[in-house]
Amino acid sequence: MKCFQGSPKISNCDCSGATSSVVGICGGATPMLTGCKIHGSIHGCGVCVFQGGKGELSENEIYQNAMSGVEIFGEETEIEVRANRIHSNRGDGVLVYDSGKCTLTSNTVEKNFHAGVEVRDKGLVTAQENSVARNNFGFIIARHASAMLEANRVIGNFITGVEVSRRNREEGSVRTVLRRNDIRYNLESGVKLWYDSNPRLDGNVVAANLEPLSMTPRSRKRVSMGPEPEGDAEPVAGELPSRFGNNSVVEMADVIRRLRDK
Repeated sequence: MKCFQGSPKISNCDCSGATSSVVGICGGATPMLTGCKIHGSIHGCGVCVFQGGKGELSENEIYQNAMSGVEIFGEETEIEVRANRIHSNRGDGVLVYDSGKCTLTSNTVEKNFHAGVEVRDKGLVTAQENSVARNNFGFIIARHASAMLEANRVIGNFITGVEVSRRNREEGSVRTVLRRNDIRYNLESGVKLWYDSNPRLDGNVVAANLEPLSMTPRSRKRVSMGPEPEGDAEPVAGELPSRFGNNSVVEMADVIRRLRDK
């Protein structure tokens, strides 16, 4: 299926078996796909949005595609992805790159072979209230990309929960922000900041990941933390070491030590 103009509304369809991507959106088209099953691409992704494509994906199941579940790239390409289940794809759940833009809200992104959400090459993602679990990586923001991650649950990914590297140095570029995310039980670091990243961390819970929160020296100089709570305010969970501002960080070693002390 290829949408290259107009604003079609497509609902409750079973779209499968394409040799390339199952659904293509381009040329300024603004379709709305709702309640569809999009799966079984042999060589491509589930939904490919490019060359100025726009529109909305809502309440679909996007799964078992040869590459990413949803791929967005190119200037003036922008799509809203809301309340979908995106799982079991051989690439990323959602891949945004080459100045593409995407808003992710209330999606379940799980069991994808690479990352749940990958943003790179000046891509921009706003992600709110998503569940990103059991992928190899949770979020990757790299190679001059930017993201606003707010109130997401990043749980039980097999490598890093959120990995940020190589900030966008262009004037007027958007700074990556992690705010009020719940990042737990990932099998390496919950948050890894490296190779000249400069995100802001504000009110996140980073707890019981197998490796400590990781920052390279160059990133440590540029990262900023939300202000510590005043007075006797209680943390959301665990401790609030001053070096992490208002982020609650409990390493797995601390969890094990407390269990032994009981």
